[in-house]
Amino acid sequence: MTKATLYAPTKVSTCKYKWDLLEVKKSTQPSAGNGVFAKQDIHVGAMFPIVGKPIDITDTPSHGWHYCGKNKGTAVDGNPDLNPYNNTGNYGLSIAMMVNEHLTNKPNCKFKLDCLVVATPIKKGSELFIDYGRAYEPTRQQHGYTYTNKFQDAAYPAYDKLKYPSAAKRHNAITKLNNIISGCATPLSTQPPKPLKKRVGFTTRWLPPQKNGYILQEVLMTYNTAGSTTNYHYTEAWVVTKGKITPTNDDSLISPTDSLDTPGSLIMNLTAWFLPKHASLKEMGLAKNTVESAGILASARGSINAKYKKGPYFKRRFTATWTGDGSKPTPKLEET
Repeated sequence: MTKATLYAPTKVSTCKYKWDLLEVKKSTQPSAGNGVFAKQDIHVGAMFPIVGKPIDITDTPSHGWHYCGKNKGTAVDGNPDLNPYNNTGNYGLSIAMMVNEHLTNKPNCKFKLDCLVVATPIKKGSELFIDYGRAYEPTRQQHGYTYTNKFQDAAYPAYDKLKYPSAAKRHNAITKLNNIISGCATPLSTQPPKPLKKRVGFTTRWLPPQKNGYILQEVLMTYNTAGSTTNYHYTEAWVVTKGKITPTNDDSLISPTDSLDTPGSLIMNLTAWFLPKHASLKEMGLAKNTVESAGILASARGSINAKYKKGPYFKRRFTATWTGDGSKPTPKLEET
């Protein structure tokens, strides 16, 4: 019994991948657009994972795929127009969903176990073909041909005797590639912390990506009381480890709680962003606090180096005023 081989792509650079055995170029089939070709001879049992941009299970895009096995209940879109690289969708990774049907000849590949599997030997320079099955008939008719069913029972002796990689190995390979696609589609440096406001007090709960990095926040604060004004400017940090925040994921904004005998106000302009972990707190000039206040792990006076300030940003404005007549301050928090 021949063992099937599960292939993985080669990383060219950040969010750019290629398949050493495959390439995409103009198909030999009329009006088919691009197709997938063998860059060298490919053996029976070569497996290429079906991967793409994660979508809702109820979506039905033109290049959609609903997983079985351990990935059951999830779906992806492998459209070649989604973030293409080398004419291949999803940064060069979604090549398995670009294989065309042949109008008359027997397919040389099959879909099995959430992979494109080579069913007959393919010579270098030859195009790969698949049978999309009966469910694809409406789309065929839109392209001017119909399903003949002539290859449904065709024999594939070598393919029928293949021994496949374990379900765990296939699941891990597919999950890894889909995670790469998700990460490239939403780069860490462009992931702002998402606020979830509690209705008790003035607290923002950070919900960062499931990655390692920092939530950084620059604060400009003006405190007015008794006819004098004091300005504060500092940057603070929370450490994020796989989406978990140290020491806490809450940022509580506190105004004076007691009545004050002189009129005054507090104004805070806050700008926060998520930074992938490519520098230490020390390198950014942030010193660990002796006493952690409001969940803040480290801080520094003023701003930090511009190279560590990458948006988009989440901005808030917190204000509190008091009249000095014995009443408590009136606080207000808003996004800007």
